[in-house]
Amino acid sequence: MQLFFFNDTATTEIYTEQIVGSVRCVQETANIPISDECLARWLELKKDHKLRYVIYRVEGEKEVVVDAIGERELTWNDFLENLIKTEPRFIVFDLPFKKNDGIQTEKIIFINWCPQSVPVRVKMVHSSTKDSLKKKMDGIAKEVQATALDDLDFEEVRRLVL
Repeated sequence: MQLFFFNDTATTEIYTEQIVGSVRCVQETANIPISDECLARWLELKKDHKLRYVIYRVEGEKEVVVDAIGERELTWNDFLENLIKTEPRFIVFDLPFKKNDGIQTEKIIFINWCPQSVPVRVKMVHSSTKDSLKKKMDGIAKEVQATALDDLDFEEVRRLVL
């Protein structure tokens, strides 16, 4: 933590408000509700095995909603094509892969996609919402943090899951 000292009251008040405002933002957004559709789509992926992936987003700092779904026959590359690269998203993905011994398997992963270029306030809202969404989803094998497309390389993700 860095401490800054300012000689004038106006500058001190501006920085204090920015810090307090940021803390207030996190406190207010920590209770963003999750839509019923989010949970319904999660169950379609997990229990019914009807979907390959579900992409979620925070809509207007008011609710977590479904942004997109991927049908079962879609691939990792299809998912990457559908992912909005400039905005944060949460993704659950039923990842099919071969283990090192050659056996085909699947594991559900949770991807926290938050590009580095996203403004700080948006990152804070996204970050403070992640845990409340993830708590509603039992059965996730691994969480992947991604801030750049390189973090979503299939082989890298597969290695994380093994």
